[in-house]
Amino acid sequence: MQNLKIITSILGLWSAMVFSQNYKTSVTALEGKEFPKINAENQAQFKVYFPDAKSVVLEGGDGMQNLKSVTTKDKDGF
Repeated sequence: MQNLKIITSILGLWSAMVFSQNYKTSVTALEGKEFPKINAENQAQFKVYFPDAKSVVLEGGDGMQNLKSVTTKDKDGF
């Protein structure tokens, strides 16, 4: 149980650092939409809506590298 608390804390701090980076809305985003966002290192942030999903798997394509990502759901299902 203690290990779970430590892991959860580390993931929380890590995600806070990752998502506090300076991301800007991509030029490919639909008009009026905030996502996807891109930072200076060409890392992307996506926001998807699957309110009943238990997990989400992101797969790269068209030359993207294999992705491994931790996802979280906010109170609105994003």
